[in-house]
Amino acid sequence: MLSFAGELEVSNFILENPHRIVIDLRGARLSLRAPRYDRVTRAGIRNVRLAQYEANVVRLVLDVDGPRQYDVTREANTVRVSVRGAGDFAPWSAGPTAARAAPQQPAPQQPAPQES
Repeated sequence: MLSFAGELEVSNFILENPHRIVIDLRGARLSLRAPRYDRVTRAGIRNVRLAQYEANVVRLVLDVDGPRQYDVTREANTVRVSVRGAGDFAPWSAGPTAARAAPQQPAPQQPAPQES
């Protein structure tokens, strides 16, 4: 799911060799650096790429393992891409929680030096 503010025109198409689902968001600009997908295949999705394709077009590309049926649904401020395929899509996020630092572990305690 992608969130946005303002007017946006959404178009989509497929490419073959290799199989990809492409979604163009005309009227959009990336305000943050595009997140990197971890390249773990989930329900046939091999990779997810997001880039500023043209000055006013953000392109989302889903690399898939073969021909896939999909739906693109637009709501008030979101665009949802649903890909049908075998298997479950294990959770993955490129949002703020993905960039949050891991909690720090306390340093191991060193034994006190013994006096002689």
